[in-house]
Amino acid sequence: MSNINGHDVGGTPTGQQTAAPKKITLNSFDMSGTLGHLSPGKWKNPKDRSRTKLKLSYWTELAKLLERGNIKALFLADSTAGHAVNGGSLDECIRRGAQYPVIDPSTPITVMAAVTKHLAWKKGAFKTIGLPAIIDHDKRYDMADDYLKALYKLWEALGQTML
Repeated sequence: MSNINGHDVGGTPTGQQTAAPKKITLNSFDMSGTLGHLSPGKWKNPKDRSRTKLKLSYWTELAKLLERGNIKALFLADSTAGHAVNGGSLDECIRRGAQYPVIDPSTPITVMAAVTKHLAWKKGAFKTIGLPAIIDHDKRYDMADDYLKALYKLWEALGQTML
């Protein structure tokens, strides 16, 4: 430890190396597909902006805010269908707007990418799933095609038992 006038001031003893400082990567979360997510009633809060998610300005302002805050990525959850949890009916889901899809996620992603430089979209997604680099476009499509072929074979093998 370093010592100045008999006082320990921390630091590393001469000749020893310090470990590299740990880095924290900040990410954010939002829901593109629904207005209420899992917080019914939050619309009552005057600061709630969820009802503006149908406006492109919501998404561009969010992207700029995230970038100013040095947030590296946005996990944009979506919902492609309502949840029929009340007696197998969508009625309550629709009536309450509880996790009922209202916007395709490709729309906010496109407008957010247009107003940011550092917010990760593709590269960040690859790192998130543990890949060191972006997989070439054609290779990604080949992989997706292989996946869909396997999925179709599975569905065909299951036949009517799934219906």
